[in-house]
Amino acid sequence: MISESSYWKDELYKNYIILAHFIHLKRRDERSFIKAEKAIMMSAYIIRKLNEASKMPPEFLKNSICLTEYTAINTQIDKYNSHHIDRNYNLYESKKHNDKIEFFLDQIIHSFVFFFIIDENNNDFAILFNSDRTKKDFLYEISFEKIFEMILKISEGFITHRIDEYDKKTDEMKLKTAKYSYPKGFDLKKIVRKSLRGKIYKRDKNVEFDMPIVSLKQIEDMQNGKDIELC
Repeated sequence: MISESSYWKDELYKNYIILAHFIHLKRRDERSFIKAEKAIMMSAYIIRKLNEASKMPPEFLKNSICLTEYTAINTQIDKYNSHHIDRNYNLYESKKHNDKIEFFLDQIIHSFVFFFIIDENNNDFAILFNSDRTKKDFLYEISFEKIFEMILKISEGFITHRIDEYDKKTDEMKLKTAKYSYPKGFDLKKIVRKSLRGKIYKRDKNVEFDMPIVSLKQIEDMQNGKDIELC
């Protein structure tokens, strides 16, 4: 169980830096791809562990994320032919697919296919992925933009207000909902857009955090305010 979350969030931030540098490299070798792969996989694991340790609002992983979905066309997909992505999945037809962030994390942690996509102009970056459970049904795609948003949304904030409640099933106290605060002026969408253009977000060690006064009623209402991302 994670006791102090700041060290893990620092690792998340470092992973963002690795990925932000990766998309702006003029030349990429095997080592750079491995570093990027590791950064994404470790970020998924860290986010899951932070959630299990109640170091972030539980509704975060219930939020929706937009993925692109490709249908499997080969009935026999295993480790011996997993690299034949174009033979295993119909890459000419796709559809948008909304799922929970926790689904994405599960797919990455238990990934079967994990493949980088970089367009010929070196502008658009994404990954193709699925897991052992989904490999015979679908292949998914997510952009680096969404990955940056997910990482920084968690790495750059901390819980300032929380409500815990007793869970009869587990006989334990559990985090019901929480208020997550960020540095003053923190604009996630703007930071991600700049990251994609080459301006990497740098932390300000002396920055103040927005810590608004929140009533118990407002915190409880946050449960009904989940971020819904529609494709």
